[in-house]
Amino acid sequence: MKIIISHLTAYRYLSNYAARQTRKRFVAHWDPLDIGRQSRATSVTDITARINEIEGLDLNFLGIPLDRIDLLVTDQHKRSAAPNIVNHVCSKFQPVYGSLIALSSCVYVCSPELCFVQMASTFDFVDLVEFGFELCGGYALSTHQEKGFSNRIPLTSKEHITRFLDRLAPSNAVNKSRRALTYIADHSASPRETTFTMLETLPKQVGGCGFELPYLNYKFSLEEQDMWKRKNYYCDIYWPQYKLAIEYSGTMAHGEHTAYADNERENIIELGGIRVLRISAQQLSNANSLDLVSRRIASYMGKRIRTQTLAAKEKREHLREYLYNRNRTER
Repeated sequence: MKIIISHLTAYRYLSNYAARQTRKRFVAHWDPLDIGRQSRATSVTDITARINEIEGLDLNFLGIPLDRIDLLVTDQHKRSAAPNIVNHVCSKFQPVYGSLIALSSCVYVCSPELCFVQMASTFDFVDLVEFGFELCGGYALSTHQEKGFSNRIPLTSKEHITRFLDRLAPSNAVNKSRRALTYIADHSASPRETTFTMLETLPKQVGGCGFELPYLNYKFSLEEQDMWKRKNYYCDIYWPQYKLAIEYSGTMAHGEHTAYADNERENIIELGGIRVLRISAQQLSNANSLDLVSRRIASYMGKRIRTQTLAAKEKREHLREYLYNRNRTER
């Protein structure tokens, strides 16, 4: 017999595994997680959720809390009644290449790409987009960190998810995943970075500004260099078609930097003919200040934000409050 670890339990394992592979500062690890010696499976049989029926099975090697375990089963008669098991019955499940990762001869875990599609049936559209940013980003929510998240290698990329979706038969979950993926960018470095990007780029129907998706943590290679002889810089948010960069002030996303270093980097980036807009966490946590930031971005893009109706303003404020003010917990 075999078990398939799925949904959020699979995500927790993969995120924990990626964190253990992260040995240097996260910006050096924008390539998605390499499962290396683990093999991707394309077919499995005899799937159960009754862990106690598998002789000698011990899941402590996963290195995650086991108070809740999401398991995928293809036969409702193979469900488990154990209180810590969440059964996900999918009688039509046929794994395509990239669906499963074999951890042992009897334990499989759903891939990051499959996790994204699975959560499309559980999360609403905004939550799914946010989850996609986290999968393709260099962070994981963490209640054990003072800043609320920890850095790790991205679990996947937008390109990898796209290729995986192309292998799947059409379904509501696949269609929803495709739509959400159009609003997801690789390389987000923090939840706050994700939130700001979503507020500026999600469609107006859900409260966003509808701007084009930017590059996150974009690497500049410039001829000029600073006093530390550096010539490579990572810009927080960048729209190349408008030569517009967004830089966060202070400790908003990437830890503590001196004001001198921030200004030095900004000045050198501007020497490349790029306009830099510096914003602070305080600006983004206030509705009126955020509106001013969005209008400045629109003006630099040559766009015009029309006077919003009351309904549109309410959608905008609801999205901002939802993304900024809710209590975030580990997934």
